[in-house]
Amino acid sequence: MSWQEVFRRHPLPTTGGNPLEELFAISIALTIDPSDSQMLRASNQFLNQVEPERNIYFDRYHRPHMTLMQDLFYESDCYQIADMIAVFLEKEESLAGPWSGSYVPLHPSRERKIVSAKIGIQDKNWRLARAHQTIFQLTAPFSRANKGLSGSFFGTKMAQKNQQYVDAFRNQKADDRYLPHITLGFARPSEIEQMYQLIPCSSSFLCDRLMISQLGILGTVGGNIIAEWPLDHYPSS
Repeated sequence: MSWQEVFRRHPLPTTGGNPLEELFAISIALTIDPSDSQMLRASNQFLNQVEPERNIYFDRYHRPHMTLMQDLFYESDCYQIADMIAVFLEKEESLAGPWSGSYVPLHPSRERKIVSAKIGIQDKNWRLARAHQTIFQLTAPFSRANKGLSGSFFGTKMAQKNQQYVDAFRNQKADDRYLPHITLGFARPSEIEQMYQLIPCSSSFLCDRLMISQLGILGTVGGNIIAEWPLDHYPSS
């Protein structure tokens, strides 16, 4: 089966006005089916129990994932980016994994703050770094971050912190600062440390697809999918 046959496009909703001028907060990410990982489900449920007011719950609209890029793009540019990623995927080694990882240590001085619980991913062969670098470069001409513009997020009114994070991603979280990880949810450091002790980190993770979607609150992906590629059709590594 060719990439042209498995590559699926989805129309983005618009919020009024000229649809070509709609600006969206976009994530390009490798997603994981939560039903395939008992550890991801258990850790996410634990964090939701201890901090139910400010958290994410893994489902089809909030998928565990490894971000490759976040940015602000106009809708028309999203489809050009998707076409370029399709070409890139035809030549790239498998990004499905399995990927190994470990819990990210926490800073003890931040006990009063709600922070994220993460699994840091080991990128032994630099495949994630190469994929990120390629997507970082090919999306650069279309980036509208850091230009004083507000993007549209999925399922929520635009929150200032969401906007600030997306604006900062290209300059502060990307390129040689890129660190692949899976965000599990949010809690206080002592609660996360308790989870680390109760739920051992899985030895490996498999990604099921590469997805371009509109960002949701707290960096979630899976809502308003623009394009997706099932990774079981990916060239073998």
